[in-house]
Amino acid sequence: MAEGSRLRRFVGLVGVGARSAVARLVGGRSRRVLVTVVGVAVAVGFTLAVTGVALGLASGATVGGEDVDYWIVPDDGSSTMTVASDGLRLGDSHATALSIADDSRVDHASPVLLEFVGLENPSAGVGEYVLVVGVVPSDEPFEVAGVSTGELTAGDPRYANGSYGGDPMNEVVLSESAAGLLNASEGTDLRLRTRDVRTQRVAVEDVDGASSAGVGSVPIAVVHLAELQSVTGTTEGDHANQILVITNDPSVRGDLEGVYPETNVIARDGVGLDRSGGDELPLAVVVAAFVTAVGVGALTVATMMGLEVTNDRRRLALLAAVGYTRRSRALVVLVEVLTVALLGGLLGVCLGAAGVEGTNRIAASVVGDAPPARFSPVLVPYGIGLAVVIGVVASLYPVYLSYRTRPMEVITR
Repeated sequence: MAEGSRLRRFVGLVGVGARSAVARLVGGRSRRVLVTVVGVAVAVGFTLAVTGVALGLASGATVGGEDVDYWIVPDDGSSTMTVASDGLRLGDSHATALSIADDSRVDHASPVLLEFVGLENPSAGVGEYVLVVGVVPSDEPFEVAGVSTGELTAGDPRYANGSYGGDPMNEVVLSESAAGLLNASEGTDLRLRTRDVRTQRVAVEDVDGASSAGVGSVPIAVVHLAELQSVTGTTEGDHANQILVITNDPSVRGDLEGVYPETNVIARDGVGLDRSGGDELPLAVVVAAFVTAVGVGALTVATMMGLEVTNDRRRLALLAAVGYTRRSRALVVLVEVLTVALLGGLLGVCLGAAGVEGTNRIAASVVGDAPPARFSPVLVPYGIGLAVVIGVVASLYPVYLSYRTRPMEVITR
């Protein structure tokens, strides 16, 4: 019976505190309560909007979006400059890529060879070394080192099933920096030249602006893989530095890890950008937003509700006069603070959803290929939970003030 009585008393005190908070808000008895609700809503809404952006970043850093690929690279060979200078190689690359592409989950697989090769423009009398990237283009264009393969003929005819006796396409796509360096444009005839003076004529099919997935200002030239292998002497063994796997199915990764020994499988948007640590940034953003929301929200709630308790000491004195103990009065104040915080959290969830939608629209108009922010259903309980945390932290000060209130002094004034 005693336990049942205590439970009924507890439920009753919770009801008193909740009704009191709602009455203050709905009845317009206190602007401080309204300011508190809005303050919590802004803190929660901001946090959910930032978390939605972080979720978008996280989904863009893994195989979950259309522009994210898997790359098979040798150990310690995820840097473009490393693989282009130290000679780290994957053998039998054409056949391996074909076997990977046979998987229905894979849209395309291409070996990637990177070499610093001399490119000459005889008509302008210019010759410079650029980073030449050899790939096997597909019918669907893709980007490598920030340069699109869309203007290259699909396939790799020169390879000819390993004989390297097929007809070369003699095509090249230049980045804007490479085109400027060589004074070349679409239709310009260039020559690939290596240290042992082997050369091959190539025609510029397109000049493509290197995107943010490229390797900065490094001049890039993209050609067919077998033609670059022929010029650089890497046909024996069919060597490449990396293998690009275009897929949106994350289950592929486990199979790719066994293709070559002593290799890493990483998710990257372009050669030279190691995305293996890309999940750390979204997590850091979420943690920072959470800490900021708790700090700012708790200060706002503690200040406003503390003023409310100080201004309404007569009510606490009346509760004491009718038999409410100090602990019971503190519980009523605690429930009031949590109720106000919870109402702010519900409003904050709506603000967060609107913030994510607004962020997506702004990003689409300013940066067309930005990963969209995501408002996951999980953010609803997350926002409400955040509001409760804010309320619990902020309640310490109002509860302390309620303990300090001396009913007799208030009543006798």
